[in-house]
Amino acid sequence: MASVKSANNAKQRSVKPQVAAPRPAMNPAGGVRYLKPYAVRYNAGVTGMPRGARPAPRKQAPPPPVQKNRKKERDYFFIMRRGVCFLMLLLAVVWIAVIAMNYLSIMPQYSSFLVAPDLTPLDKRLDTPTGEFDENDNEIVIPYEDTSVYISFIDPIFGALKSLFGLSMTDESGNSMSPFYDSFAPAIAGEENTDADTDADTDTETGGETDEETDGEQTAEAAEIDEEAETDGETDGETDGETDGETDGETDGETDGETDGETDGETDGETDGETDGEQTTEDTGIVFGYVEANTDIDAEARAQDSMGSIASMAFNYAPIVLVAGAVFALIIVILSFLSLFGRRIFKGFGLMSIVMLLAGLAMFVAGLAAMGNYMGNPSIGEDGVVTSVLDFSQLMNFAFGIFQGAPATALDPATDVMPLTLVSGYGMLIILVVPVVILLLSIFARKKVPYSIFDK
Repeated sequence: MASVKSANNAKQRSVKPQVAAPRPAMNPAGGVRYLKPYAVRYNAGVTGMPRGARPAPRKQAPPPPVQKNRKKERDYFFIMRRGVCFLMLLLAVVWIAVIAMNYLSIMPQYSSFLVAPDLTPLDKRLDTPTGEFDENDNEIVIPYEDTSVYISFIDPIFGALKSLFGLSMTDESGNSMSPFYDSFAPAIAGEENTDADTDADTDTETGGETDEETDGEQTAEAAEIDEEAETDGETDGETDGETDGETDGETDGETDGETDGETDGETDGETDGETDGEQTTEDTGIVFGYVEANTDIDAEARAQDSMGSIASMAFNYAPIVLVAGAVFALIIVILSFLSLFGRRIFKGFGLMSIVMLLAGLAMFVAGLAAMGNYMGNPSIGEDGVVTSVLDFSQLMNFAFGIFQGAPATALDPATDVMPLTLVSGYGMLIILVVPVVILLLSIFARKKVPYSIFDK
């Protein structure tokens, strides 16, 4: 028994030899891959690592930073105010209609660019009696005719196109379609003498030729007169006897029928043409016209005027800006019309109205420059002060001079303030005021609606 117990104790006391931890194998993808991972996890005899130690945990990526100024989502949406869009549509149509009426020569007194008013006193505007009486024995009188001149927007537009782009702006008869622009553009720029110089040069060049031609014509006419005198003497004697008897009978019958038919046709044609011409003049009524620029400008005053170049630039380029404003006005008409239907949101009304306003201001400055030249500016007063061609002291009188009308009695230049002879027309005021109203309406064109309306 003792031997058996000793043998068992010996087996229990015997210790198995410790086996070295397996050597780690290299992972080709990177890192270490152990053959026996459990041995490493519980430090079961792993060489090179103290017992109780664990591998360092893998570092986690930091969370993304929180945006402090994060934009809050909108809790509303926009819709177009159809009433405001309809008003902008009407105003833009009126703006375009003014230019169209100038092109079609419709109602110049209400759509003109500038007006040269008739300043005849009211007490001298008398009707002219004709001395004739109608069927009711009432004397026929000719009423006083207003001689105001209305200048169109189309005149400077055609003139600018001709001057800047070299286009030929003439009518069927070969007349210029921009006489107002052709007269005032060089006068405001100080180039009014160039035309006179060219005319003088052409006169001197053609002078010799015309003299020679007239001398030759006079000699030819003298020879013809001599030949006619000889032939008259020869034929008088021959024809007297022959034609006396023949023509007496022939001419009596022929002339009676011929003169009757000719006079009837001539009188009918003449009366028809005269009545047609009179009828056309009555139908046309008030038409667009133009005034000539003032070329009698003091050269010294022009040299001292610092606003001359600005006035010339405004007068030359303002019509082009007006065309651009008309294009934007047409875009406003289209967008405003589309805003009346559907749910689309349209923007840009304010920007386009600003372009229209700039076009109106440019034409206003151009008209002010034309008024200054027509009044004889630039000029030097008695006190030595230079009055510029852009006389801003007459700004209000120029803008609202159309409302003043003619004086009741004759004015004395020594004591009374004389009215301006060239003022802005109603069309100019429409071109200026309408863009301002559209600009104000564009602020209220969109309406903000919250999403909370759908919660009810």
